[in-house]
Amino acid sequence: MSLFEKLRARPEWEDADGAVRARAVRDLPPDDLDLLLRIAAEDEDPAVRGTAVQRIDDLEALLSIHGAEADPAVRAVACEALRDLLLDAEDEAGADAAVDVLAPRDLAALAREARHPGVSRAALSRLEGEKHLAAVASRAGHVEVAAAALERIVDPESLQTVAVKAEERSVALGAFERLSNGHLDPDWLAVVAKRSKQKAVARRAKALLAEHESARAMEQEPAAPEEGETARPPVLASPIEQVRVAEFDEERAKQAQRAEERSALLAAARRVCETIERVPGAEAARALPGLRDEWGALAWTAAASGPPKAQAALLERFERAVAGCEQRGLQWKEDQAQLERLEALVAEMERAELAEDGRPQAFWQQSDMDWRAIVAEFRGRSIVRRDSRERLIGLERRKAEVDARRRAAEAAQRSDAERQAQENLERIERLCATVEDVAASAKSQLPAAERQLRAARRALEELRESDAAAPLPSRRARAALVRRLQQAHTALLGRVRELRDFADWKRWANLGVREELCARLEALVDEQDDAAVASRYREIVLEWRRTADVPQDRDAPTRARFEAAHEKVYPRCQAFLEAQTAGREQNLARRIAIIEEAEQLASSTDWLKTAQRIATLKEQWQEIGPVPRQQQKETWNRFRTACNTFFRRRKEDLDTRKKAWVRNLELKEALIARVEALAADGNGTSPAEQVRQAQAEWKTIGPVQRKRSDAVWQRFRAACDAVYGRIHAAEHAEVAGKVAAREEICSELEALLPADGAAGEPPAQLAETVRDLRQRWRQAPEVPQVVGRRLAARFGGGVNRVIAAWPAAFRGSDLDPNRQLRRLEALCARAETLVRDDMEPSASPAEILAARWREALASNLMGARVDEARRRRSTLDEVRRLQAERRRLGQIPGAEAQRLAQRFQQACDRLSGASQAQRRAG
Repeated sequence: MSLFEKLRARPEWEDADGAVRARAVRDLPPDDLDLLLRIAAEDEDPAVRGTAVQRIDDLEALLSIHGAEADPAVRAVACEALRDLLLDAEDEAGADAAVDVLAPRDLAALAREARHPGVSRAALSRLEGEKHLAAVASRAGHVEVAAAALERIVDPESLQTVAVKAEERSVALGAFERLSNGHLDPDWLAVVAKRSKQKAVARRAKALLAEHESARAMEQEPAAPEEGETARPPVLASPIEQVRVAEFDEERAKQAQRAEERSALLAAARRVCETIERVPGAEAARALPGLRDEWGALAWTAAASGPPKAQAALLERFERAVAGCEQRGLQWKEDQAQLERLEALVAEMERAELAEDGRPQAFWQQSDMDWRAIVAEFRGRSIVRRDSRERLIGLERRKAEVDARRRAAEAAQRSDAERQAQENLERIERLCATVEDVAASAKSQLPAAERQLRAARRALEELRESDAAAPLPSRRARAALVRRLQQAHTALLGRVRELRDFADWKRWANLGVREELCARLEALVDEQDDAAVASRYREIVLEWRRTADVPQDRDAPTRARFEAAHEKVYPRCQAFLEAQTAGREQNLARRIAIIEEAEQLASSTDWLKTAQRIATLKEQWQEIGPVPRQQQKETWNRFRTACNTFFRRRKEDLDTRKKAWVRNLELKEALIARVEALAADGNGTSPAEQVRQAQAEWKTIGPVQRKRSDAVWQRFRAACDAVYGRIHAAEHAEVAGKVAAREEICSELEALLPADGAAGEPPAQLAETVRDLRQRWRQAPEVPQVVGRRLAARFGGGVNRVIAAWPAAFRGSDLDPNRQLRRLEALCARAETLVRDDMEPSASPAEILAARWREALASNLMGARVDEARRRRSTLDEVRRLQAERRRLGQIPGAEAQRLAQRFQQACDRLSGASQAQRRAG
């Protein structure tokens, strides 16, 4: 391997070791998106590709990677990154495409926790499964998303779960109403009344349960006596009369029994008719046979059937109810069939819209005709059920969205085709102009001419193939471009042949020049002056690079001779250049220090001392030696600008200062008089605000003459102190009220703790109570810092003790200690990973400095520089992000949490210390 190949810099993300590449990818800045995309698409190691995908925060890029990636692990990482981006997205751009690739579990998390409601709705539209829909309806952060999830739930058990666990009152009530329309099970009502999170739902369940118990009690009560009947008073009669009375009473008892049986039979018949009349069309086929059997089981005997008119009326009502129920069932089936046809038609149109090959126009026309025919038939009916009408409205909305997207896609396709044709026209015209210029220019180089010749050939092939390869606005434009490009290609071909002949001659000439350069480099071996050796060496190396185009079969001996001489001369040049560079860097540091001081003095108002100091700085500037050439002019301009700024300001100030003193003195005396009047009477509505305004005006007035400045200031300060003294007592009372409010919150929190120290059953709604107390604490008025720290420690300790006493009551909430502990453990792992990747335990500051010098010299020679500062900044940014996440977690109870917090703090301290050491070494 040659010396140049040894010194050539190579980035770590191209290293042969996959672990090294992965570490380099983690250290890349997140704004270097192109490099991360290239690594994610081309690296052979799936782990490295997955690491690159984790660093990408562009939604479209992640979708492209997910579609092109074959490894399931990398696809899973892409899905996780997509989910995290969508959770914190500020808008819904790209959400529809992103949710198509996510798993149901991720879709449910998005629907519940996404910041933007549009993202939640997009995730919900792709979500399937009663369990996931119930979770979204119960815990969604957006009310409209929870309501939409509830509308899609059909399973009664899932509706019961929502009614019991929903955190939104309207959602819980909606689920309960849907269940109570068809489900009146007393056991179920008892469960809802006891366990529902919403008090309104629990109250309604208790009311329905009470009504059910009352109805049962009324059914068991004996029938009331018929109207008009009264108890006969006891009458003393003869034995015969007593027998007749007994027979009469027996007959009346039998008549009363028959009347009671007749009333019960008629009531049962009416209940059957009412039940049939209330049966909805969706349940007609299932419920009607049982109701027929119940009607047939009624005992229609002559003794109990009652008057013929009542029996005929009930029979007629029963037949009408049965016919109506059957009609409702048939109509419901017809509605469902029509709706299913519309559903299938809309689904087919949506699939056709997503198909890559597209569908012909005839398909869309036929679909629209079928849709209109079905909808017209459906709406032509006299009665349309509410649920069917709502479903039809939803299908029409989907159809309208498909039509809108199709029209937009067709318009975009036409626009893209026109834009592509115009871009092709402009591109080929630019290519023709470039080829013509290269062919006509006398300064054209062979590589550029050959590159343009290949481009012209490719363009001619595209133009001659077909319109699809390179669409253009018109055939006339295509023919004109072909003629022009053919002529330019012919002219450039002749120019390329001339340049190739000249290049052959130049390669042989460069061979002689290289032999001369070898002799000159060998002569430097005996030169004693290191400065002259370094200067000539640089010239020889530059000339050698300019003569790189030589015959390959004749260059090997010359190159070997040059490298041998280079190995002897380069160490002397390197040592001299290092010493020269170090000296100039020191001079540059001295000049920068002078410049920074001068720039600070440029805004000074201490005119006399500053002028003397600037004169001293000019003398020190003249004594400093040379600096690097690229900073020579820049540093002098900065120093001169700072000096000129100061002296210009001093001159302007001398002209206006005396006038300003007199004017400022008048303004300040008027301000003092106003504050003294306020201190004397104190009748203002807000004296403190008036004093603050006066102090603000005082700061804006400006200085006065020095001999009068102290007296005026002491007078103004005494007046302000007098005003503040009057309002000090009122402030004490206000602070006491604020402290009392926060102490009351602490007392309420401490009252939740178990009295005897043993945690039994947690109080009802414990998590909601603690959450409310935390909200009240945040909204409580501010108190002085000393008292605030004590109260904050008391409140935080109370929260931790409550959670420690009943951790199960907070499971799944934002106060769940296990959840917070897992998040803290993840932060520790990430911080310790950064420590392992960033720190070099075996390297001392001197060794780090030596390594930096070697990298700088290699970079100056080969033209590549390792941006170590960027890597440090990236590490510190990551540390700050982790610390911010740790602060959001707050205090976590338990010894394990304290141990993890100490681990996290130690890792962050080590990262900060390592970065400071590297910065000092660099």
